[in-house]
Amino acid sequence: MKLLGISVVLATSITATSQNIVLDSNETKYFELIGFEMDSNYNYKLFEFVCQWTEAPYLYAGKSLEGIDCSSFVKELYQDVFNISLKGTSSTLPNECEMIEKSQLEVGDLIFFKIYNDKISHVGVYLGDNKFVHASTKKGVTISCLSETYYTNKYFSAGRASVLVNK
Repeated sequence: MKLLGISVVLATSITATSQNIVLDSNETKYFELIGFEMDSNYNYKLFEFVCQWTEAPYLYAGKSLEGIDCSSFVKELYQDVFNISLKGTSSTLPNECEMIEKSQLEVGDLIFFKIYNDKISHVGVYLGDNKFVHASTKKGVTISCLSETYYTNKYFSAGRASVLVNK
């Protein structure tokens, strides 16, 4: 499978539910660049989705690879990866979440930011290791680090989609 110039080979193990991800040196370099170590616990479907969308340009109210905004990107990701339909904008998505502390973040949790004023205006999806994926107005779909000064200053809250709570 070829994703944005990245070859991904899946080797299915004896049990049907287990997948081993085999990476060559080019893939290893890619994961070093984004700061992830692949292991058997990683959500492969999430990885595949992020690879397909990385560098898609930002477009307000966009909903495709030709251009997408942050809330549409989060909704696409949730539908494709988790088969969960979220509704709303960055400012209303918290209504579909159980709010959690930053220290409780797990892969797939939503992260909310107040970029321009006192209203939530940006949302991303937590990937682990203090990183999140989002549709940035400047970079399009990208992976950023919560410890970057900009995001530390703009961070507002985090939430776990209510349908994922107690699963």
